[in-house]
Amino acid sequence: MPSTPSTNSAAAARASNTFALVFLILMVFTLTFGASMVQVSIQGYLRQVVCRQQQQQYGLPEKTPIENGLCHIDAVDRQLEWVKVVAQVCQSAGGLLSAYPLGKRSDTKGRRGAFISGACLWGLFSGILVTSVQISSWGVIWFLFFAIGAGKTCVEVAVLAMTSDTTDDRQRSKHFGLVISSALTGLVVSNVVHRYAPPMALEIAALIGCVAFCVGTTFIVAFPELLYVQHEAFSGEPSPEIFPANQAEVRPLHRVVSTLTTYRALPLLAILSLVLTLARTVPSSLDFYFAARYIPHRGLEGHPYSTYRGGVVSYWTPLIGIVLITCLLLPSIYCCPNRRRVSGDRIALRDYGHLLVATGLVVLTSATALYRNQLVFLVGMVSATAIATTIPGQCYSLMLYGLGVAVRAKYAGRLFGLAATAQCATTLFLGPAIGLATRDSHWSGVAVAVVFVASVVFFVAVWTAEAVCAAPMYERPGAGGGVEAGIELLDVGGLAAPPPAYAAHPEDRPAPMPMPMPIIRSISPRYGDE
Repeated sequence: MPSTPSTNSAAAARASNTFALVFLILMVFTLTFGASMVQVSIQGYLRQVVCRQQQQQYGLPEKTPIENGLCHIDAVDRQLEWVKVVAQVCQSAGGLLSAYPLGKRSDTKGRRGAFISGACLWGLFSGILVTSVQISSWGVIWFLFFAIGAGKTCVEVAVLAMTSDTTDDRQRSKHFGLVISSALTGLVVSNVVHRYAPPMALEIAALIGCVAFCVGTTFIVAFPELLYVQHEAFSGEPSPEIFPANQAEVRPLHRVVSTLTTYRALPLLAILSLVLTLARTVPSSLDFYFAARYIPHRGLEGHPYSTYRGGVVSYWTPLIGIVLITCLLLPSIYCCPNRRRVSGDRIALRDYGHLLVATGLVVLTSATALYRNQLVFLVGMVSATAIATTIPGQCYSLMLYGLGVAVRAKYAGRLFGLAATAQCATTLFLGPAIGLATRDSHWSGVAVAVVFVASVVFFVAVWTAEAVCAAPMYERPGAGGGVEAGIELLDVGGLAAPPPAYAAHPEDRPAPMPMPMPIIRSISPRYGDE
């Protein structure tokens, strides 16, 4: 049977989406790797600044050389933890103010422009911070962190919107999982370089990070603007619409929020914000707990205990996360083509169904390889830490899947901007409180338990939410100017997958046209017809 033009356009659209997804994964990996390398250099410079302040408090001359051993004493470590908390608050404030405006810009002007704007802001102010952190005042440093947070959040929103553009409903969970896995892979590779590479100066690490960041930004050149390609893939047929043309720009934020409320997504955003805030602030506070628990007799007072965290929290938890997500995605990637078709919402639930079992196996293997004594206690604590850091990633992917089908692709930037705004707002208010509560090592285990419980609650909530379980529908314009009944996205044949959208609100549907009543006239029989 010869292929129709519609089939050819659908195949070309799928090939273009696959090509764009590959470049998106490479771009996210290099960006995360470069940003992590630069972040390590920034933390090293901040440690030197705090150490110099401690020396001045003891009356030492300002030009006294900084000894590496003295920069790892307990007073410096605790002061540095508070510096990190304030830096995180500043970054959250920047993201809070820029997430939704840049998300809206990505919807109206395109994804590439929003991504390049955020990447330039992120990279430029990171470079300024690296080169001037030792000579700048704390006010300037906090402003630089504010700008870095704004750029970083803009990049995250643009990447999520581009990921939504490259996928249809059937592959949504797999594509978001691949993007999250590539980000975790960049963190793992950065930690491997810092752990196993020969000791390098902070300037060299920052230079490597800047080069990787620039290379990752250049991948955007090969990324097509799929926001417009999707609307052109209908071969002349208008793309699915939720909003009438005369109301599309009147109250877009109100309509998006209304859609989220309809499918019970706003409570999920609130829970997810709490989970991610806890997951971002707890691992750093766990460093002293693990160091004091497992190496209490190694070295004398002033030994650099904090360097031990690289093998317990900062290194192994991203590694466990990437192994978990990759293993969970393999059944979806390498599957039999003749298997029974599964709907897109069930694919997401199937991909994350064995999360706890896989987590236990991977954590048990890594713990056995690392430590041979105190195994029972260590497996329990590391399991809680690993689950606390990997379940938020899984919940995030599920949230993106569930909310990604709540509005059409044209409003994906606004949607992810709202999600980022909620996360930044939660981090802005809860970050200092969590840092204060977990400053004492006795409360670190409680913080891990809170993260675990909140993550499980969110996972179960997403599992049963209508935004995931309900089949996404869209309305095809009818021949008479009206709209046909809702059609499932998975049953669209011969066309590329349309931008995901739910059925229109009743008040947004066009008013039905009055049907003309036929006029029946009584005609008297003519003479001779009988």
